Amino acid sequence: LPTSIADAAEAAGVVERAGDRWALGSAERGAPDHVRRQTLERNASLLNGAWVEIALHAALSEHTALRDVRWSVLAENPRPLEHDVLALKGTQLVLASCKRSTQPGIFGHLRELSTHASRLGGLKAIKAICIARIDTNRRADGTGTVGSDLTEVCESLGITLITGADLRRRQLPDIA
Repeated sequence: LPTSIADAAEAAGVVERAGDRWALGSAERGAPDHVRRQTLERNASLLNGAWVEIALHAALSEHTALRDVRWSVLAENPRPLEHDVLALKGTQLVLASCKRSTQPGIFGHLRELSTHASRLGGLKAIKAICIARIDTNRRADGTGTVGSDLTEVCESLGITLITGADLRRRQLPDIA
């Protein structure tokens, strides 16, 4: 871990020093097993990407046009499905998905996000995706990058793209 991140994670109890290595932070010694397990699972989730969801939730909560911003919402219909961040803009549902990077399958995920947003919020639902790190390396044939393709696909599906840089600057693109 970079020092600044490790220090912040340690201060939050997400990780703890174990000599010259790091370990997941755990509950106090002597805590019941289920409490220790819940703490370890929470900390693993934060390191695995939940931090992007929390950061987006915090940023959207400051957005003056949005209200009732929720994180990690389980929608039961038509099947149980967890949604990263939901909010309301007037009477429109805002559904935002979060990813740490432009991993394989990201374009299929965008189609799925569009479908879920329409199913939950109707045709006027507002869709957004927050990606902390976007691959900007050119392809071997020089035709472009995953990032440029991502921007194009998001535009065609009506999905607002929020980058990690947007989150760090606390300057989110206008959510339609």
